[in-house]
Amino acid sequence: MTTAPATSRWNRDCPKAHTSTPSPSTPPGAACTPSSNAATSPRRSGNEGITALLGIDGTDLMRRALATLKPEPAMVDAARAIRAAGLTTAVLSNSMGMHPFNPYEPWRLRATHDVVVLSEEVRMRKPDTEIYQLVLMRLGIRGEACIFVDDIEANLQPARDLGMTTILAADPNRTIEQLQQLLGLGELTRHSTASHT
Repeated sequence: MTTAPATSRWNRDCPKAHTSTPSPSTPPGAACTPSSNAATSPRRSGNEGITALLGIDGTDLMRRALATLKPEPAMVDAARAIRAAGLTTAVLSNSMGMHPFNPYEPWRLRATHDVVVLSEEVRMRKPDTEIYQLVLMRLGIRGEACIFVDDIEANLQPARDLGMTTILAADPNRTIEQLQQLLGLGELTRHSTASHT
């Protein structure tokens, strides 16, 4: 999410994992993880469910599974350019747990975005309306001042219901084009990306 200055109505991007908001994309086997953040560690129960299903060693499973997960460089550049233009950026991510392995740590999200909301920390998940409201509250803005980018269609409707403009991040190049148009900004990235089909 990005907040626009008073002269502009628009706001934000958050890099996605495979497109770009450092919100790790759902890795294989994620259907075995709890759909909500219970009091017990989602990482532990997710590991147990996945390893039982696949019949594999669960030792340090999430670190191994997410070791190659990287944000889309073009989207990371775009988020930096948006913030450098004076807009506020936020990351809203459904985490699969952060202990014993925190997949967000290498991305330094809190150093590169104004607001970071991870489901593990707030015990809510997208598409629950309350987690979007929390991000807006922390940004100190109304939904009409935001552009919400996500790679899962089901996560867009709650944002729309709160007045946000939404972008389905199916292709990094198209997502960046849409952000440039909505924000009235020039080139947002120095990286070119291969189109995903």
